[in-house]
Amino acid sequence: MRKLNHVQAPKSADGTCRDRRRSEDLRRRAWVRPIRRLHRALDSSVHLISRSLLSAGASERRAQRRPIRSSRELEKIEELILLASSRLSQAARELSKVHACIARDPENAGDAPELLILATERWIFMAGWLAASAGSVFDSHQDVLDGIRNGTLVPERSAFPRPRIIPAPRPVPIRAFLLCRQHRVRDRIAPLLHRRRRTPRPAALTVPNPSVMGRAPPLFPGCLL
Repeated sequence: MRKLNHVQAPKSADGTCRDRRRSEDLRRRAWVRPIRRLHRALDSSVHLISRSLLSAGASERRAQRRPIRSSRELEKIEELILLASSRLSQAARELSKVHACIARDPENAGDAPELLILATERWIFMAGWLAASAGSVFDSHQDVLDGIRNGTLVPERSAFPRPRIIPAPRPVPIRAFLLCRQHRVRDRIAPLLHRRRRTPRPAALTVPNPSVMGRAPPLFPGCLL
């Protein structure tokens, strides 16, 4: 019979090492998860804005030599700016959730008000930084487009030649083939037999019958006298 776990365990073991649950006071705090999601959204927006500014600077430096490529890169950077804006919107929703949790249970708020104030200040700073970065990126893209339009920037040649388009052969439609197909085999092979037919014999040519000796007599006598 198998023994129970508490019988197999040593006497000095109290089982605290296996208890990985959170404490009751931490589980009761409903504002912990929203504020963690809030900081994750803010960190993601910081990364996206920094990445967009670095890429925009590199695109502006190569705009004189490769304006078309710079314009395409700035389009992708604008998508990063929009993604950072969505992250800030998510952070704003988490801010409202934290505020609601604190207002619902102020006794178990703990350090939540101070954390909420710091997160709000950080969000305000990030919103201003995002607005300035978005304006800079959009203005740079517009300058590149205006330069290409008025001839200040000369578009570069494509690195890859335009691929040659080869039309694929169109197969014969099966319905049209069946309509044109002859039902009788003789009718289908008649043109082929007609092409293979030998030259017809002349109508005046007559072949004499074979003689008893096995050789046919000549058509014309050898001696006319």
